[in-house]
Formats: sequence, C-alpha cells, structure tokens
Amino acid sequence: MNDSPSRGRVKPQDATKSQDPTWRVFYTHARAEKKSYERLEQAGIQSFLPTYASFNTWSDRKKRIVQPLFSNYIFAHVNERDRLRVLQTQGIAYCVKLGARFAELSEKEIQQIKITQQDQENIVQWSYSMPQPGETVSVTQGPMKGLKGEVLRHNGASYVVIRLESIRQAVRVLVPADWIVRVSERMENA
Repeated sequence: MNDSPSRGRVKPQDATKSQDPTWRVFYTHARAEKKSYERLEQAGIQSFLPTYASFNTWSDRKKRIVQPLFSNYIFAHVNERDRLRVLQTQGIAYCVKLGARFAELSEKEIQQIKITQQDQENIVQWSYSMPQPGETVSVTQGPMKGLKGEVLRHNGASYVVIRLESIRQAVRVLVPADWIVRVSERMENA
C-alpha cells in the first residue's frame, strides 16, 4: 500500500484554513464596482467597497459624485467556498493574485480604510507611482519574469524596452504595469 498522500487530497489543516474567512481582493469589470457590491450584499456575502466623494462642476450646476476609491477593486470577507461564489457574481472578473497566492488584506488594513470612509470628501485617490519612462525595471511575474529593461511609457500597461547596444537594436515588450518593479542602482550594478 502506498503511504504517500494522493494528489488533490486536502490535508486537514489546509481544509480548516480554507474555511476561515479572509479579506480577498476581487477585480471587477469596468465601472461595475457598485453593482457588484450590491449583488454580493444581496447574496449575503460580506463585502466592502470603499468610496470617495468629489464634485463635478458644469457650467450650470455642481454635483457631488461618489466613486470607488480603488477603481475596479472590491473586497470580500470569504472562505474558499464563498470565494468561488463571488467569482460567479455578475461584474466580478477575477480574484487578484500576488504571485502564486490570492491577495488578501488584513483586518487592520480594512479597518484603516473604513476610518477614511467617515469623511469621504477629504480623501483623494492616490496610487503608488508607476515607473516613469527611462527608468530601469525588472519583470516580476508572467512569461517574461526576470527580464530587465527600460520603461518606454505606461497607460495601465508598460512597455519594457530591451536595448542591444552592440548592434543598435531594441525590442519592445508589452508587460502589465503591476508585473514590473523599479531596479535599484545597487541591483543593476550587481
């Protein structure tokens, strides 16, 4: 008899862990955050859509607009079974992964964001700065992982240019912006 665990079998501690709810990050289809949030709430799934308020001014009026704080992102406090239910919800595109693991937020991070919701008119959406054109970057995931090059430009996705100075040629590769990181000068010279 073979004592090795069979493939696909979940160990008892893994089964318990997958049943503990955690705050997962889900990516929505364009401009579907509010409807997705409503559908999740109707399905009885604890979810969170942080928002901020801004004022749009037209020539004849001024209107308060409430928008998602993080475009295309919604958070849900789910176990593995409910994560799969969320993915079946209209408007949800996928569960965000960081490397091989599903992205999750700690309870402390969720509480920090909830505090900002007490005064939505005094918060402003702010994103980490993307590498600027000319900066040296490294690709951290996907089929181009390990590739180093220079950012040509970015609009949600970045082009990384690989220069072959000896023959005065270059190759331009389209890479999602969240797959690249800046290369520090120390790393570059190593």
